[in-house]
Amino acid sequence: MASTSNQTPQKSKDNKVSLFIGGIKTVKSQKTISIDEVVSISASLQELTAKMIACNNPAEKQKLKLLQPFITPYGTFSYRENKSILHYNRNIAAFDFDKLTTEQTEALKAILVKNASVLLCFISGSQHGVKAIILLSEVINLDKHYNTLKVNAAALLDAIGATEYAPFLDVAQFKLSQPMFLSYDANLHFNTDATPLAIQLIEPIEIINEPQPVRELKNYDAATQIRIEAYANNAVDRLCFELENHDGARHPQIANVKGIAGLYKGYNLENEQQAYDRLESKIVAMYGTDSEAKAGNAFNSMRTAWNDAEPLRNATIEEIIKESTDYFASEHEINRLKYRIDVTEEIPAPQIAWSLLNVTDGKPAILGTLGNFSLVIGKAKAKKSFFINIAVSTALSDCVMLERFTSDLPIEQNEVIYFDTEQGKYHVQAAIKRICDQINQPEPKNLHAYFLRSLTPSERLKFIEEEIYSNPRIGFVVIDGIKDLVTSINDEEQATNVASKLLKWTEERNIHIVTVLHQNKSDANARGHIGTELINKAETVLEVAKSDTEPKISIVTALQCRNIEAEPFAFEIDVFGLPIAAEHFEQRTETKNNRFDVSDLEEVKKYELLQEVFSNGQSFTYTDLVIQLGLAYKSMFNTSIGTNRAKELLTYSKNRGWLIKGNSTRSPYLLGVFAVADEI
Repeated sequence: MASTSNQTPQKSKDNKVSLFIGGIKTVKSQKTISIDEVVSISASLQELTAKMIACNNPAEKQKLKLLQPFITPYGTFSYRENKSILHYNRNIAAFDFDKLTTEQTEALKAILVKNASVLLCFISGSQHGVKAIILLSEVINLDKHYNTLKVNAAALLDAIGATEYAPFLDVAQFKLSQPMFLSYDANLHFNTDATPLAIQLIEPIEIINEPQPVRELKNYDAATQIRIEAYANNAVDRLCFELENHDGARHPQIANVKGIAGLYKGYNLENEQQAYDRLESKIVAMYGTDSEAKAGNAFNSMRTAWNDAEPLRNATIEEIIKESTDYFASEHEINRLKYRIDVTEEIPAPQIAWSLLNVTDGKPAILGTLGNFSLVIGKAKAKKSFFINIAVSTALSDCVMLERFTSDLPIEQNEVIYFDTEQGKYHVQAAIKRICDQINQPEPKNLHAYFLRSLTPSERLKFIEEEIYSNPRIGFVVIDGIKDLVTSINDEEQATNVASKLLKWTEERNIHIVTVLHQNKSDANARGHIGTELINKAETVLEVAKSDTEPKISIVTALQCRNIEAEPFAFEIDVFGLPIAAEHFEQRTETKNNRFDVSDLEEVKKYELLQEVFSNGQSFTYTDLVIQLGLAYKSMFNTSIGTNRAKELLTYSKNRGWLIKGNSTRSPYLLGVFAVADEI
């Protein structure tokens, strides 16, 4: 049996896949989805699929293909490469049949949809292919994934009744991170109750590789690698042609694979297995069927020839290497492709993690997006941890928290991790219980909390990183006490390292991280070099500060925003120990020095305020006038004016004749003519 793992087969609902948007060039996963979500995505592609079918211009068709999304049916990946797998769908097989006639396409799909083990089946965008995902009864070893499916392809086709379509099977779909492009199919088949296909898989025979190849291809620049690989592919093509057109004894033809094997071993080429498989398929074709090839000892002959091959040097490849001027530059070449900005690439806006509704216009101000981190700063006892309770409660809840905070985490990334580096287990649990009370859930399943007080800074950093990378459903992370990830807040190297880690984690895992840091006692700056680094890199910086005149109230102010600036928010703690919005906090926290008085402004300044308001419209209702006056005051004097003070200024302006209103109670307000008191 192929399954050497002690894991049990997964149920169909447990299989997750990565969704990629932007065509074959896309290497970074957009998000994780369940297989049943493919149905709704397929339905949304009706217009795109119709355009692709109708398009006869190759260049235009290529552009349309760049809009075609795809999934990785064998699991979830941070990047579309085998080593970046996050979750493995260990008992499924994905099939891609191509170059079928219309009649063959319809007949094959009819066969597949009748099979109870077929989880998903649809016609490809070209309308000349069929794609399917089948649930298996056995677990496939991750390390032998491709070879297991390749070796068992014929048996799998036989088990689902599709043997006659073997010539149309694209075995590349067996590759672990191989894309499966999605398209619209009005009759897409999805079976939520798929039963595993009862089949005993054969263990693949491993090819023995030469331990010390002559050259390492990875030591050369990307252009040189491509040229060498192209030459090797051409060599395989030539031998495939010879095998297809052989004349005479077959075993001498099989022995020719030894030269190809020596070439691949001599330069340690990564696609050796693919070359082996291509040649093996041509050898099978020489005999007619797998059974005939096995009876003729063809498989053993090929395996022996391949394993006995010695590493070779090739004159043409050596000339290619000699021409290379960028020896050991391959890593940079790869990174250049990875980090290059393509102006034609369709890049979606970052997913919003949480927002604050502004009072003046009711529009959301983004506090954080997936792929970025934010910073919360404040002095000791400013109630930063209570504000973090609000943030976590928002991320966990589907409701608007405290009438202003909302979260838009995607359903597949709705889990939250809370790391506390300062407090002991008792106090961290108390904070988590407050969150549970705030959202009215005694034990939220999507919240994971950890107290890391007893660990060293390096141990905390390692634990946080491993936890972040272990769960693909994480969308929101809080690190309360970011300074405890370094030994010194003024160590520039450690500060840069932590900031770089935050950027790396958020981008690679597509999550939002909220970090918390103390302010200096003597000023409002975030503490140390780490504070400077985090402020420079953060998407949003929020300050939590106690009111000077009302100690029960803490005011949250946005010091730095990449998006629309969030208006100040104030909260206090109720009798149950939970944070609540502080109503009328502007009036409650005013002092004699900062309280607005209409007599403090010159007459001309008051009228200029009204002119600023009416530059946005010819007339306003009283309610709109209050809002617009607040905005104008903020714009002109860079400070806020409370609602009551705005109304006081409006009354003053009406008395001066600067505001005119009709006799009807519903009449709007118009701007009158400026006149000082002596002229009225």
